[in-house]
Amino acid sequence: MDMAVQQLTELPPVTMTFIGGVFTLGLLQFLGFASEIHYIFLWKGIVQRYEYWRFVTPFFYFGKLNIDLALRAYFLSRHPRMLEEGCYRHNVAEYAWIMLFAAANLLLIAVAFPKISPPFLGSSLLSAITYLWARRNEGVRVSLLGVFTFTAPYLPWVTLAMSYIANDEGPGRDHRGRPIKVSHHDEMHQEPGLSGRDKTLIFELIGMFIGHVIFFLEDVYPKFSGGSRPLAPPWVYVQRWLDNSREQTEDVYVEEHNTDYAAPAPTQRLTDSVSHSETPQAGTSTSAQPTHREGLVNRLGDGS
Repeated sequence: MDMAVQQLTELPPVTMTFIGGVFTLGLLQFLGFASEIHYIFLWKGIVQRYEYWRFVTPFFYFGKLNIDLALRAYFLSRHPRMLEEGCYRHNVAEYAWIMLFAAANLLLIAVAFPKISPPFLGSSLLSAITYLWARRNEGVRVSLLGVFTFTAPYLPWVTLAMSYIANDEGPGRDHRGRPIKVSHHDEMHQEPGLSGRDKTLIFELIGMFIGHVIFFLEDVYPKFSGGSRPLAPPWVYVQRWLDNSREQTEDVYVEEHNTDYAAPAPTQRLTDSVSHSETPQAGTSTSAQPTHREGLVNRLGDGS
């Protein structure tokens, strides 16, 4: 228990925020300020009663605050933490963008297909993160309960199977088997014969698919597209645009500066022409020109 608490206190920023949300919702329920019905993803509640917090709470609810939740949070944070400390050690904001992208896609699918969407989406988000970590660490060997050992790419499938076996939810029940009470205005649109466990299984598979899409766009596609990253955060494109604008401005300034000093100064040409005219031509004798003394002697001779 002490080791689990120590590990939780040493979490990196994004994973710490996620686990902090898990404990916050659990604490609110423990104190009696909220219940499961306030946390589930309910589209009608968002549209008709403006309960916008339902966009967020389905990803953070994993039960009431107790010892079981603390131990569960330790295992929930394991792979998100390893992914953040490994691939995104020096780029935490980009890791937050990846998680936001996965969560937004899960919400869109839940809105588009309400008959197969489970009440809570946290396990589906973790499936996407676990899949991404497993694909980026294919050579790592993972041990399950100290008995089974396998390589990382099999981890999402093993986790999916264990989650399905351990999840005993029925239609319209919470994670502890108690019925979720909703009014007739808040129907869950459940497909007949489709249990809560089946819905969770379907959405965890969807989460794995989203993780595969992230892996392809971030790790595979840039290798044969000249480094292009379709999933790059918006601020990367903004920074690139600013850098290009700065380079264009510098090029225009340099071009104008060179144009101003391209032609030689006119005074230099005038000086050169004067110096050339005063210089005697090659082969010309200077004795042909009378000096001042010779002219004076000639004038005295004429007077005598």
